[in-house]
Formats: sequence, C-alpha cells, structure tokens
Amino acid sequence: MVSILAGALSNLVQAASICKDTSLVDLIQVGSMKARHLISTICQADSTPSKEPTTSSVVESWRSFPLPFSWQNGFHEKISLRAYNLCVACCVSQFSGWEPSEFTLDLLRSSDNSFFGITLEGASVAGFLPQSVASTIGEQWERVSLLLKNMDVLPFEVHLDERTKMNWYEKAMKIIEKQNIGSISSFGEDEGIKALLEFSKLCLLSAQNKEDNEKDELLKLSFSVLLPVVRMITIYCLFLISIM
Repeated sequence: MVSILAGALSNLVQAASICKDTSLVDLIQVGSMKARHLISTICQADSTPSKEPTTSSVVESWRSFPLPFSWQNGFHEKISLRAYNLCVACCVSQFSGWEPSEFTLDLLRSSDNSFFGITLEGASVAGFLPQSVASTIGEQWERVSLLLKNMDVLPFEVHLDERTKMNWYEKAMKIIEKQNIGSISSFGEDEGIKALLEFSKLCLLSAQNKEDNEKDELLKLSFSVLLPVVRMITIYCLFLISIM
C-alpha cells in the first residue's frame, strides 16, 4: 500500500516537473491537496488546516542553522515524527517506524537480535540510509537554495562525506557486508520514506508558483520532512525539536 502511494506521488512529481499547461497545473494542485490527505494518514495527523495562531517565524526570514522550530504546528510535528521513526526503522530491525510515539533508548534496549546501524554518540540518534535517499535529499536541498536565497548554504555533500568516515558508520557497513544484510526495515518503512520525500519535492515544486502564506506553508511542509532526515544521516543540527 505504501509503495503504491510512493509510486503515485512520484508520478505526480514528474508531471509537476515538466508541466507548463495552465489547466494541468490546476489539476496538479488538486493532486497535491489529495497527497496531503494521504500523507496525513500515514503520519496519523489531522490534515485540516491549522487554526492555531501563526507565528512571526516566516520561512523566508530564516538565515542560519539551527533553524527555529516554533513554526511547527501539530501537523508539521507529526510529519517530522513519522519521518524520524521511519529513518530509525531502516537502521534498527524489529522496530516499527509506524509507531505513534518517538523511538527511544528504552525501545532500543528492549530489542533482541536487532541490527543497529545507528550511533548515540552525539546529542541525538543518527544513522544511515540508502544512497538513493541521500541523492534525493541533495537534489531537494539544491531546490531549497534556489527558493531561499538568503539562507546559509548547507554543505550537504560535505557532511555526508564526513559521516561515511566515522567509526560507527564504517563498522555498520562492515556488518552489512559480512552478514549480507539486505533491507533492514521490516514493515515497508523504506517505502514510507520515499513517499514522504516525494511529497516534500511536490511541495517544493508547488512553492515555486506561490507567494506569501501559501508558499510559506508549502516550504514548512517540505522542511518537516527534510530536516529530520538530513539530521538523521549527517548528525548535523539543522533545527531544534523535542524528538531529536
């Protein structure tokens, strides 16, 4: 089911990337709204537009890392939590990334016969994800740089390269090679990450044609996915949030 969602979102993203016809753009916008509802389902979040008072934290005003987190409403937080848990599940077997609560050390200690491709050396859990995910993140961050020209440049590739040289990462790769480990996730969490990243890209593409509040909300939706995933695979503090 999740793989079907990821595939459908991928097709929508491809259409949005090449579409120039005005009438089709409107259809893509409708598709984007439907995508939000589907994402709300896998994130166990209410997709109804938030009635919470807006804060003064407008995305285009952000300049340096770590970014503020007061902009996140309940929906954004649910997306970030799901993205985080799905990432963990791709490193820790027998942990379901579909859990409604945050991955914790208690869950780590209670798991038997699990492969741990994570490190707890820093301030938060960090791990590794497939190269395809890293490539997707890199592409989307380039798009972010075009949309937010005043934000500090994130040397994503540099941080990614630094991660691969860390002891915990090298040990994890050796275990994977020695034990011929394929997919670590047990419940389709890798497809869940793909779906969230496709949704993030769709939001970025839509933001190109929007202004003011609409653009701001689309960027926040994208960042709710991107920031926890980037933090997970680079151990770089992009923003401060309770789950990380």
